[in-house]
Amino acid sequence: MVNEKRTLYLSDEQIKEGVKLCIKNVNNLIFDCEILCNNNGNEATAVSLYTIALEEFGKASLLQKCLNEKPQRKGIPVSLDLFQGVRGHYLKMEEAMDLLPEECQIYQKVNLETEAHKLPSGYKQFARNVPKMREAFREFQSKFPNMSIGADHFHLPFDFETRKNLLYVNWDPENKRWNDDVIIEEYEIIETDWGHEKEVEKNYEELYPDILLIAIDSFRSEINSNFNF
Repeated sequence: MVNEKRTLYLSDEQIKEGVKLCIKNVNNLIFDCEILCNNNGNEATAVSLYTIALEEFGKASLLQKCLNEKPQRKGIPVSLDLFQGVRGHYLKMEEAMDLLPEECQIYQKVNLETEAHKLPSGYKQFARNVPKMREAFREFQSKFPNMSIGADHFHLPFDFETRKNLLYVNWDPENKRWNDDVIIEEYEIIETDWGHEKEVEKNYEELYPDILLIAIDSFRSEINSNFNF
């Protein structure tokens, strides 16, 4: 049943025009993101632009799907959630993630032992549940010793929660600290067998801006595959 208060009625041509404008916006956003990546731009800003592009891509796809709806007397129904409210952010992001390959989706790995405080607030509950999950894993492995299960890292996506965490300074009452950003570090500290610490360069695919440039390149291919005007 259509919620009249949360519904627009548009013509076929109006929806098609909206799709084209969304994709134009997507291309502009990833172009500007690419400029930042190639010119020592701020990582948080570049990643945030990229997540906005993902959301607009999801909006374009959802609008295009509206063309399959049966037209009513007023026109084709389009949910206002595509343009207003927090719920729409998640709907559009979910749509984008359904269409895009993994390299377009995963921002970085967060170590749940040492970096759980870096997770956006929307994922903090997941981090709190990890000890219970590990206990369940250990019980499972005691029954099936040949099975191997790991849960040390969380794959942080390019999504609305990540964008909020990057763009805004927030107080974390649980850890009594200002929120850390989730910026990828070029080096990580490891402890050697002799108890000394040293810096080790991370893998190529984990570094900014490379991880974002790879995502952008793959994203462009998906845009061309899904929207051919």
